[in-house]
Formats: sequence, structure tokens, C-alpha cells
Amino acid sequence: QRVLSHKNDQLIKIFGRTDRDESVLVNVRGFFPFFYLGFEEDITQNEASSVVSSLKRRVNFKYQNQLVKWELLYRQPYEKFVGNEQFPFLKLYFQNKYAFKEFERVAMREKAFTLLNRSIKFYIGESNLDEVLKFIHQTNQTHSKQLTHQHF
Repeated sequence: QRVLSHKNDQLIKIFGRTDRDESVLVNVRGFFPFFYLGFEEDITQNEASSVVSSLKRRVNFKYQNQLVKWELLYRQPYEKFVGNEQFPFLKLYFQNKYAFKEFERVAMREKAFTLLNRSIKFYIGESNLDEVLKFIHQTNQTHSKQLTHQHF
């Protein structure tokens, strides 16, 4: 089972109770695990693409195509106060937790990438948060709110 499961899409299981006190299980499909690479200096879209390509070359070959998408965002870091200043982040989305963990392992080992004639340092963000919490946050759910049947 585990040998093939690295190829499967992520499945999140949420357990709960109805208003009539019946147990329910919600299977969430189509929500991709993700983490951020945060940078303290500006990077271009081309440099971001080079970072992603470099990461893909370093991971185990069976996970290289399981990075399903990425985007370059500018946000305030959550771990320190910076006023209104925004910094670049790469948000990396994965097909499943196995690919997520493999890319995280490689990124934790690297800590910087050399692109052309400069070294770009980065840190990893939100890799330690559970997928259920990320799902609830990204879809604006709350623990007291009822989940409705939707496609995510």
C-alpha cells in the first residue's frame, strides 16, 4: 500500500458530529499540502523559477513531478514584526504529503541557492502546520461552523 501511495492525491479526513449527534467523516480531496520558502531579499520571477527547478533536481526522482504548482507572493512574515514591509515568499503546492515531506527535507538541507552570481538565503514557513488546520484557514471555516458540501 505505501509503495503506491506516494502517487495518490492528498486525502484529508475530518471527523465530526451532526446536530443530531451522529458521527460523520468528511473526505476532502483536491486540497494540496503546501509550505512557503521565505526570502529576506527581493527575488525576480525568473529567480523564483530557478529556485523551484533547483529544488526539483535535488529531490528523489519519483517526487519531481509532484510539485503541482507554485507562486511568488509578497507578504509580511508571520514570525517577526516588520511594520508594513512585505517580503517575497514562494508558496509550493504538492500532490500529497509524501512529496511535501521530500521537498521539505531537501529545502531544510539547502538553506540557500546560488543563482548566477549571488547566493539567496531562505527559510521554510508553515511546514509544521497540520493540513486540517491549513484547510480550515484557507477555506475560511471555523470549528463551530458547519462544513457544507463543496468541491475544494
